[in-house]
Amino acid sequence: MKLTDRIHRSIQRIFERKALPEDRHTIDKWYNDFEPDTLYLDEKREIIKKRMLDRIQQPRISSKRYFLRYSVAAAALLIFSGLGYLYFHRISTPEISVTGPQLTEINLEQPTLVTSSDKKNILIVDQKVQSITTPRAQLYRVTLEDGTRVWLNAGSQLEKINFDAQQRQIQLTGEAYFEVAKDAKRPFSIQTPQQTVTVLGTKFNLKSYTGQKEVLSLVEGSVHTIDKHAQSIVLTAGESIEIQNGQLSKQDLRENNLAWKDQIFAFEEENLSEILDKVSKWYNVPVDAIPDSGRRYSGKIHTQAKLQEVLDMLSLVSQKKIILDKNRIALK
Repeated sequence: MKLTDRIHRSIQRIFERKALPEDRHTIDKWYNDFEPDTLYLDEKREIIKKRMLDRIQQPRISSKRYFLRYSVAAAALLIFSGLGYLYFHRISTPEISVTGPQLTEINLEQPTLVTSSDKKNILIVDQKVQSITTPRAQLYRVTLEDGTRVWLNAGSQLEKINFDAQQRQIQLTGEAYFEVAKDAKRPFSIQTPQQTVTVLGTKFNLKSYTGQKEVLSLVEGSVHTIDKHAQSIVLTAGESIEIQNGQLSKQDLRENNLAWKDQIFAFEEENLSEILDKVSKWYNVPVDAIPDSGRRYSGKIHTQAKLQEVLDMLSLVSQKKIILDKNRIALK
């Protein structure tokens, strides 16, 4: 049964503590009409339904406590179709030992703002910054000398190849979002193992982690890219390309591919191995090798979610038991 506007409104009213008498019937009918392959793990969904329906008549509690206790139920009730879509509400949580990445500002227009704690991740040659590496569980927002702003995802490296008065060439390993300062005389060029992207001034996201498909998503302006097989393409705003196994494909931009720079953990039609690799980088927890089942998932989880909540929800969606075993993520 599809998640209709009526059902969505009932869910929304329940989680806003504004439920109407008929909402119980609406949710109950929606639950009972699920196809067998729509919602996974029957035992858990029975608990989820009971908790949700109980909320209709229970006394009002504070919104902070409410979303902390029932965000898992809210997310699970928004899982639908074979895609296994997962949405995780933003919630407020106390400080915990394993959280999502923290954001650090680095301004190379004012080198004195490169602090001693940052310098262990920054290579300086001849008093100039040569490369910047983001550790796991950290994001950097870097302002380059030309005014270009770069968001570096966890486990990424930005290295200058030629960056001076005549040229702006860098190399990227990992993932970064760019807001390139316009300079018609100095095109901005980014090299990855799979392609070379050239722009004059624009906004785009480029993902190039080792062993994964490369994804270029253009938000504003236009870019020209040429892959290692000399395939050339020009993208305009709202378009993206993927490069995998030497194959280049063009498609519409997917918003989930941009969410990470706002500290939102997101995935778009990715397999479980790719998703858990992101979890590993964001939460600084090693992960065992995960076989590809062929199933793809899309969704987003706010950075304030606890690691265990993330693993529980991915277990529910994937129908796999994902656990933290001796500080490693593993399938059981």
